[in-house]
Amino acid sequence: MHDANLAGPFWLIALFVGIAAIVFGALESNPVGAQYDRPDLG
Repeated sequence: MHDANLAGPFWLIALFVGIAAIVFGALESNPVGAQYDRPDLG
């Protein structure tokens, strides 16, 4: 974070965002959300 000219505590934010991205990326998709898909683009 220092190289980006940001304060030191910002690394905590970056860490939590990274962990959240991994967790949400590993979750299975919910088929209920497919109701908003556009069938004409499929």
